[in-house]
Amino acid sequence: MLCSILQGAPQEVSAVTSKHGLKYAGEGMSALVAIAAAAKGRSLELFDGARERYGGVLAGDLLMKHHIHIVYEQLLEANLLKIIEPFSCVEISHVASLINLPEKTVEKKLSQMILDNKILGTLDQGRGQLLVYEGSGLDKTYTHGLEVIGNLGMVVDSLFRRAQKMVHSGHVVGGVGGSGEGPVGSV
Repeated sequence: MLCSILQGAPQEVSAVTSKHGLKYAGEGMSALVAIAAAAKGRSLELFDGARERYGGVLAGDLLMKHHIHIVYEQLLEANLLKIIEPFSCVEISHVASLINLPEKTVEKKLSQMILDNKILGTLDQGRGQLLVYEGSGLDKTYTHGLEVIGNLGMVVDSLFRRAQKMVHSGHVVGGVGGSGEGPVGSV
């Protein structure tokens, strides 16, 4: 169930709990269902409520605690991206008030997202603002350059094979790079 939540498919948890999960019913199952509901609704408030309610169950297992933290980070990133999407410049305090988190927490997460290239922008800490840049399309020059080089390599290989055939069949007098005598074929 936790894997479904981590992979971004929390709706699958209800299918597991409906039929097959009855024999595993308990506080741990209820905790995962609550976490899945929060992830499905992309709600940090529901997530925090589930963590408060089932804190003992979720914090008791180190693996569970680690993965629950990952789910929280994913939800936080998704919510921040949703909040800053319409802005090109927004005050960090405004973002923090919209997401109901301390300003320092939001600033730290935004800086981490910028470093991870999840947000294209900069933090102006002097003004307390996030400057968001429009994402430019991927520069395909490198990809096209590799294609051209690959095609040139195939052309050179083809010309080399043709030249070898001409040398072996005797159509070239004086060998490759000779005096220019002999028939000139289309290459």
